[in-house]
Formats: sequence, C-alpha cells, structure tokens
Amino acid sequence: MYHSLRTVYYASRKILETYVFGTRIQEWIWSSRHLYRCNEWTGGYWEAKSHPRCQVINKEIAEFSPFSNILEIGCNTGPNLYWLGKRYPDVHVVGVDINPVAISEGSAFMKKEGIRNVFLETGKADDLGKYTDRSFDIVFTNATLIYVGPDKIKKVIKEMLRLGRKALILIEWHVDGPENDPHGLGIYNLGGWKRNYENLLRGYVERTGISITVNECFKDMGRDWEEFGRVIKIVL
Repeated sequence: MYHSLRTVYYASRKILETYVFGTRIQEWIWSSRHLYRCNEWTGGYWEAKSHPRCQVINKEIAEFSPFSNILEIGCNTGPNLYWLGKRYPDVHVVGVDINPVAISEGSAFMKKEGIRNVFLETGKADDLGKYTDRSFDIVFTNATLIYVGPDKIKKVIKEMLRLGRKALILIEWHVDGPENDPHGLGIYNLGGWKRNYENLLRGYVERTGISITVNECFKDMGRDWEEFGRVIKIVL
C-alpha cells in the first residue's frame, strides 16, 4: 500500500511540476519550508555544515585560487559559506536563497561567529539582475538545481554564466549518455530533476571547458546521490 501511494504521489507531482505549475511548486516549498526541519543527513540546516558535500565544495573551489569573490545560489542558512568565510577571510562571499527566514537566521549566525565577509541575501535563482555581469569569480550550487524544472533551468544557467568570471561548480544530479535527456531540461526523479549537463550546456560553453566527475562522498548519501550525484565544473 505504501509503495502504491508513493508512486501515485510522485506521479501527480511530476504532472504538476512539468505541465501545470512548473518550478513554482518547489519555490513555494522552499520559501516557506520550516527552517529546522530535520532529516537523516542534517538534523537541522546548521548541522549541514558537517555534511561531506561541504568539504567537496571547499576542495573544488580551492583549485581556482586566487579569487576575490564567491556566490552560492540556494545557500539556505549558509553552511557552505561558513567554511568559505573562515578559510578565506579576505574574500567577499555572497549567498542567495529564496527563504527569507533562512537568510535572517544565517546572517545572525555569521555575526555571532564573527564572520564578517559573508553576506546572505534573499533572492531567486532565475532573478539575479541586481548583480552585474561577471561580478563573481566562482558561482556554485549544492543540490539546488535538482529543484529547478524544465521551465526555468535554462534561464538559471544563463544567469550563472552571466555572473561568473572563472568557473561554475555544480553539485547536482547528472545522467550520463548523450541519448539521455537530449536537451538537458531534466528527467523527473522522486521530487527532483536529474539532467544531462553536457546537453544543457551545449551552445553556451565549449565542451572542453566542462568536467563531470563522481565523488566518493556520494556513496554514503542514499541511492539517488550514489547513482546520479556529480561534481560538474565549467571553466569560463
């Protein structure tokens, strides 16, 4: 009975998120989500700063040093930016998230911790016009684009490419093979979107500037991340 209901639930969501409301459903969920909702990985959003993906992000960003500013899209309270702010005190670090409560709580935490180079702002991934072209050396996401549907993913990617100077780093779900997801718009997967980023980025950047790799940390993050989790780097 449980599996039948689960199948019906996600089939209904797929229809709504693909053909009716698009990404607006996920935007509503994340903008109004209870800040301290627990799950097996975080126990609460601030505990996410101990998540293995944070260390992966630190390592990947370090490869592009030196840099003067960094932007995370979908930062929540800023657990990734906590480490970046401490490690690079002279770098201007910005995080954008759709949830105003998360931004408020994260900003208060940064102040309490004495981290003064991290700035959190409310905003949407497809509406970043307040930032000028090529204003960040590194732009990155961590499990954010899996919640952006086919209706908005190209606009989000264009915004990231517009803002980045050195590189984009995406920790997201990817499907291999040119025949899978031929346009890169996404394949619905239990409440999120896996997509072929090579196909999505075709026409925007040279193929030689894209690398897609697996990381050991994905093996301990559940079946979906073990199967589809990738580090996607785009050198600009």
